[in-house]
Amino acid sequence: MNLMTPFLKFVGRAFLPAPWRFRHWVPQSLKKLVAKQCGNQVATGPFAGLRLPDESYCSVHTAKLIGCYERELNPSIEAIISWQPDLVVNIGAAEGYYAAGFAIRLPNVSVRAFEYAPEARRLLEKTIQLNDLTGRVAIAGECTIPGLRECLQQTWLKRVVVCDCDGPERFLLNPSELPELVGCAILVETHEFLDARINEDLKARFAPTHQIIALGQTPRSAADFPFRSWVTVLAPAGYRLAAVSEQRPAKNEWLFMQPLAVAKI
Repeated sequence: MNLMTPFLKFVGRAFLPAPWRFRHWVPQSLKKLVAKQCGNQVATGPFAGLRLPDESYCSVHTAKLIGCYERELNPSIEAIISWQPDLVVNIGAAEGYYAAGFAIRLPNVSVRAFEYAPEARRLLEKTIQLNDLTGRVAIAGECTIPGLRECLQQTWLKRVVVCDCDGPERFLLNPSELPELVGCAILVETHEFLDARINEDLKARFAPTHQIIALGQTPRSAADFPFRSWVTVLAPAGYRLAAVSEQRPAKNEWLFMQPLAVAKI
């Protein structure tokens, strides 16, 4: 066998993406570097110290470990934590970055995590176990209007809905169907590449009852990758960028909607 063959295979696996997994792809060498440096814990940001499984669901795992994932939301997350809510409902919980993160930062909060994908729920269960949150984060399947109503109708004084469900926010976040939402703080990722009118419609629905802050996506750069090794020296800058970016299909936005009828967040 040519002695160069094993070396070339190593380089190929480390630096070249499998074409069918290009989205959310990060070189294995950078994944290993981040895991080694972070110890599978979130390094910075509002959820620093959160333990994660070896992978994330439909998102860039390295960005979450580094702590730059959706960093646009950090001030809103800290505002929610300062508000000390009694209930956090996470719609589209994936592996539990937000559900478990809020549970750690808010020891007295109840968390309800809705996630329809079985693979994501498996990872969510692991995240709960890794962070000793069994009994504090309740897992449910697909979020429906009746299921969300059941959560919000309980006698919680301060309620938060964190929503990232790639489309169903249109019918779930509707105060005409769920008047309980009027008193909730809501942090929702809109997906205008799926529904061009969703931002405009959500703002119209909640403008009478909420103060609304639109949060735009900010760019990432290779310089955001915090670790250095021979891999980062040899690898193109685009690979470091892949490890810190969210690799979204289009520009994205979030809405942070604070209820006017309860104590200001």
